[in-house]
This record gives sequence, structure tokens and C-alpha cells, in this order.
Amino acid sequence: MNIQKKQDLFGDLQLSIIHAALSEPIVAGHADPEQAAAKLVEQIVVRSKDIAHKYLGVVKNSKGSYLNMEDRQAFDQAKDALQGLRRNTPLPRLQSALSSFLPLANKLMSSPQSRFRRSQEAKINFLTVVAEFSPEALKAAGYVSL
Repeated sequence: MNIQKKQDLFGDLQLSIIHAALSEPIVAGHADPEQAAAKLVEQIVVRSKDIAHKYLGVVKNSKGSYLNMEDRQAFDQAKDALQGLRRNTPLPRLQSALSSFLPLANKLMSSPQSRFRRSQEAKINFLTVVAEFSPEALKAAGYVSL
């Protein structure tokens, strides 16, 4: 995950994240650096939830009716792992849900010949980075100073 820091025309701090799994970058800005970091974390939660659900949607639409019993159970467990995630879910709760979701998602990955494989790998990569992300990393990298 590539985090970039810049100032906009109004002097506000803008933090943005660019990743292959994102259709458009995550951008969060505010005059106060701590508020900008908080908004960035909120956007990470929202986009991660959406990406995880899109991943399951691709699995369901591409090979949902062809899943064997073991993969069907993994699919149902993955759906249950994401159950209850909302836009205002705290980051630690999202990370614990992702930690139980990711092994199941890897199991449901398309075959190497599938046209969905590259996007699924990018989504898994992004969700793995989010599961290991900590807001303290923003402070350590110098984006936010307390």
C-alpha cells in the first residue's frame, strides 16, 4: 500500500492511498493532520469492506454454482466472517474479521487461467495489507505528528 502526503490549494493536508485493487485512490484531507489520519482510517475501513464483499460477489458469480461441498462451506464461512461489518466499524474489529476471512478467500481463489485471477489477487493483497495496517505506522512514517 502506497501512502502519499501532499497539501492541497487550501493548505489542507491530503493523505492518499494508491493500490491496484482500488478503482480510484483513497483520499482523505483535513487542515489538522490527526483528523486527516482519522479520515484516512475511516476510508480504509469503508473500502476494505466493499472490496471483501466484491471478492465474494466475483466468486459467487464466476463459480458459485460449481462449488463442491468443501468450497461451498468455505464460501459460507467467508460470508459469515464479513457479517456485521458496517461503514463505521472500528479498524481493529475489521482487522479481526479480515484475519478470519483471508484464509477462506485464498481457498476460493479462481484458477490461474481465469480472467478474474489478477483482480482477485490484488484484492487479497490489499486486504492482507489492511489486516496488518496500524495507524501508528502513519505517525512513524512522519505523516502525522503528535
